[in-house]
Amino acid sequence: MDNFKKTLKIGVTFYLITIVFLTLSIISGVLSLVSSSISLTNLSLLGFLVFGILSFVFDIIALIELWKGFSLYEDKSNLTILGKIGLILSVFIIIPTLFIIGEIFVGITFYDIGKVENNSLIQLGGILAAIPIPFISIIGLIILILSL
Repeated sequence: MDNFKKTLKIGVTFYLITIVFLTLSIISGVLSLVSSSISLTNLSLLGFLVFGILSFVFDIIALIELWKGFSLYEDKSNLTILGKIGLILSVFIIIPTLFIIGEIFVGITFYDIGKVENNSLIQLGGILAAIPIPFISIIGLIILILSL
């Protein structure tokens, strides 16, 4: 396995965990808003904070690994700079617009890597990962993990 693929696989795995925790954080936040019970509201707020912090921590780890992987791939593709910009934007996980744009850029970069490597599964994973709907992007990230 190429070194860049191993590094990208690790990064995508952490990015998948980020998306899962972010989704759980959003669900907890919504539950805290619609809950009529004080204890459920407090528990939901705690879940919102814990999952939010965990998603941020895993996002930083994913950023570091994906950055390394994109750097190792720079000589084969010019679009890795777009992926790196996407990674920087995805750090702003609390600003949904920036995070979504970052997610799209990273997905486009994976699509390009799949095109250069002649790997349609990486292309498919990149397309799905770029769609800013958590369950669809999770499927895309799983495909990327399996195809890298």
